[in-house]
Amino acid sequence: MGKRGNWMLIAYDDAGREGWVEMARWWEYSPWDNFLKGRVARLLPGLKKDGYILHAGPAETSPQATPLSGVEELQLIEVRGDRVLVITDSGLRGWFSWRDGDGRFLIAVGEKISPQKH
Repeated sequence: MGKRGNWMLIAYDDAGREGWVEMARWWEYSPWDNFLKGRVARLLPGLKKDGYILHAGPAETSPQATPLSGVEELQLIEVRGDRVLVITDSGLRGWFSWRDGDGRFLIAVGEKISPQKH
């Protein structure tokens, strides 16, 4: 969530409690947008119905595009706050929330996409 010198600010529970930890030399801090961009992901099961719907733009109020099946692999292309632009296995393109208002993930994140696939 933040970094000052060798210290990182982390949220350590669902209530949003925060604390500072000293980084070991092998840690590398990466903001969420840098970490997520270029990875593959899948939606977590059991989301609310609207969690499976792609939108035409990054705003939650953007027109709805297409519902996702929940089993497709998603290529994470661009991150804007809590929203992410994806391309699905079937070639659909759109935006949805990758985390909820409490910071809980709505996706399972995998490896980086190889340059040939992207």
